Amino acid sequence: MKKIIDYIIYHLPGIYKGFLFLISIILIVQIFPRQAEFQYEFQKFTPWLHDDILAPFDFPILKTEEELEKEKKELLDDFKYYFKIDHEIYDKILIKLHNDFEQAWEEKYSSDIRYDEKKKLNRQILFNIVDHLLYDTGIILLENRLEE
Repeated sequence: MKKIIDYIIYHLPGIYKGFLFLISIILIVQIFPRQAEFQYEFQKFTPWLHDDILAPFDFPILKTEEELEKEKKELLDDFKYYFKIDHEIYDKILIKLHNDFEQAWEEKYSSDIRYDEKKKLNRQILFNIVDHLLYDTGIILLENRLEE
């Protein structure tokens, strides 16, 4: 027993340092989280599903006017246009077209019965043009530069 006590007393500074080292390691492990926590979930190649993340400070991105114009031109060159068809407008346009056709026909030919067949044929041609040619295909005027 005396040998053990003598050994402990002789090596007390080393034992003390080892004990402090172990206590330090245990405290550090307990203080730091076990896993890195990122409060947002995301996957590569999928849209961002959360609100925008904003930096708490502003930082400038310095570019020359030439670089800005070049980037704008590249973006406009690669931009793909997407349009949405509004079917409610189609019905309104057909009603307006019918009323305008009737009004124009009345102004030119009055209510003459001799022109009824011609009126039906012209109305049919007009509605076919609008329905099949213009509305199904669409009219898109592409300009070199779109207004903002």
